[in-house]
Amino acid sequence: MMKMEKYSLSGLMLGIILLMSSWAFGQSRPDSLRQKHTENVTIYGTSNPVIRQVEKINRKPLALKIKAPSTDFLSPITVIKFPTSIRLKSIKPLPVKVNTGETSWNSYLTAGLGSRISPYVEFFNWGGKKNKYHYQAHIRQFSTFKNIKDYLPSPYSQLLAELGVTKFFRYHMLSMHASYGFRAIRYYGYNTSLDTAAFDRNDSLFKQSYHLVNLVIDFSSIYKNFDKLHHTFKLNGSYFYDRYGSSEGNLTFNFDLHKAFHVTHLFDHQQLGWEGEYAFYDNKTRYLQQLDHHVRMMPYFDARYGILNFKAGIRMDWLKQLQSSFHFYPYLRVNLELVTNGLGLFGGIEGGMDKNSRAELSRENPYLNTFENDYRWQNTKWKVYAGFKGNVAKRLDFSFSAMRSGFEDRVFFGYSVIYYGIGPFPLYYSAANLSYYNFRKNEFILKYSDGKAWTFEGSLNWSNSPVLNIWMKGRYQQFDLEYDMYPLYQPSTNISIGASTNILGKYKPWIEMIYVGKRWATMQMSYPVLSSNIYELDAYTDINLGVEYQLNKQFSAFVRATNLLNKQYLRFNNYPVAGLEIMLGVSYKF
Repeated sequence: MMKMEKYSLSGLMLGIILLMSSWAFGQSRPDSLRQKHTENVTIYGTSNPVIRQVEKINRKPLALKIKAPSTDFLSPITVIKFPTSIRLKSIKPLPVKVNTGETSWNSYLTAGLGSRISPYVEFFNWGGKKNKYHYQAHIRQFSTFKNIKDYLPSPYSQLLAELGVTKFFRYHMLSMHASYGFRAIRYYGYNTSLDTAAFDRNDSLFKQSYHLVNLVIDFSSIYKNFDKLHHTFKLNGSYFYDRYGSSEGNLTFNFDLHKAFHVTHLFDHQQLGWEGEYAFYDNKTRYLQQLDHHVRMMPYFDARYGILNFKAGIRMDWLKQLQSSFHFYPYLRVNLELVTNGLGLFGGIEGGMDKNSRAELSRENPYLNTFENDYRWQNTKWKVYAGFKGNVAKRLDFSFSAMRSGFEDRVFFGYSVIYYGIGPFPLYYSAANLSYYNFRKNEFILKYSDGKAWTFEGSLNWSNSPVLNIWMKGRYQQFDLEYDMYPLYQPSTNISIGASTNILGKYKPWIEMIYVGKRWATMQMSYPVLSSNIYELDAYTDINLGVEYQLNKQFSAFVRATNLLNKQYLRFNNYPVAGLEIMLGVSYKF
């Protein structure tokens, strides 16, 4: 069955068609304006961040500042979901030393031990040859073995190993990034001795572990001439699986082609481009298999006239699951630079389909039912946004944006509406038969809903390094759902505030506070009540602080305190976090 979404965009579509038909009209003269494919920028948020400035290669970076790993349950303010599982974070972009008189190091090793009997080890190594190649290696291990009081055993372990290599050619760059992540947890969502009386606390069915293997290959042009055909090709393969044989395989291919063209004399710079993607997903459980094929294509026109820069296109998405569907979306992003490097306005409209993948959802909620196999694609039918951003005296960065969106099949977490049991004891719990495993009452399932949402985000960052750094981020979101009354486990308010400083070049204290507002949640009811009870999880404030003392050029020692208020607040129903932890450790650069 085919489904078509139509928009009254005749003017925009006609303009795109005319622009694409003018492909061979002629090439524009080289442009002195800074465009996205020639800026010297560090690329964040990808699986393979690189510094797109060849001249920086082989300069050794400063030692990285690494925050307490035990706070990794806290959500980055720009991410709606809670990163509670084994997301394979990229190797961090390295700060580059520009003062030739300073000492630099190739490796950085940190080790610590926390009060939750939690060992922590992290190691970075980097190197390369100027204008030839560059590599970064990273290993991180963090575990905690102290249980949460009044709950089933709740140890935790996380391992991440990754290697990134970038090879530079005269006009091209080849990057490869490989990583392996492992996380082990326990299901402990019970809080009284009566709840756990029927269970063997050491039963292997309460254990869960996740593995994620990922390989990314990126081949990009690094031309300085705007008239050449700039191109990027990216291949991403991953395999995610858990202790009980459920898995998700993914293969994604992306490309971007763009070239400067003289379409009209109205603009200082103009280019035509084509973006595309093919994604394949294979989701398996013990009993079921789901195959997805997704194709995205988008021709676009990118131009600049004075202080105005815009990118316009038409996005086309085709999805094949049990049935096929085809969608059109408008795409327009506009930037208006009112003050050069000081103040700008931006806005736009766009849409698209995005996979609700098992790997990502298990990262957000590791207590997801292992036999869940309904992984749909969220259809953001439209998204309209506007905002401003700027900088004052190259010290104060600020931004604000407002967005209204309409969507289908947005995912939330909940319980099954049917639970078989007598009192708190499930009838179908059996260590001898894994087929009854999915009736355990402290696992979550996926729930989908259509609707609309408002999202407001803002940030403020004062950077006067190394004297003082202050940052503030906030987000407010409000949902209007069609099939459900409540956006389960989605906080309306997130606020993050932090500061760090450097005293006499020896003491480096820092503090951060994170506030998460109330969230709607479900409490699974026992027999004979065959429905879930909706209630609110309390808001919480988490405060973390620490200080690092520089013993000499190579050695430093640190102390960190996380969850300073010692509150065992709930992230999910009956899943509290651990309380106060104090960690002592050392760092060594060599």
